[in-house]
Amino acid sequence: MARYRLITLVNAKNGREAEMNDWYDNQHVPDLLTIPGVVAAQRFKVRNAVAPAEPLFRYMNVFEVEADDPVAVLAEIRKSGFPLVDAFELVSMAIYEPHAERVTAG
Repeated sequence: MARYRLITLVNAKNGREAEMNDWYDNQHVPDLLTIPGVVAAQRFKVRNAVAPAEPLFRYMNVFEVEADDPVAVLAEIRKSGFPLVDAFELVSMAIYEPHAERVTAG
């Protein structure tokens, strides 16, 4: 089976960052890990900008998907009926597949 990444880029609504993070960490990530094909998750927060402007997205959520058909896994997520909160603004969601081999230092 191939391995993909489902990437979501989000921002919390004003004053609701703690609520958004609590939901992601304690509700959404555990829920998504029950979907067949979703094998791991990790969340990231911007540490500092490397470009001259503030980044558009404060949070990146990376879900590892192992499946022959990642779109089918995404369909399962969409029809799951898991509870959502309105504390965030979903900016982008996409499935990425490897484009090149992983390269390491040394």
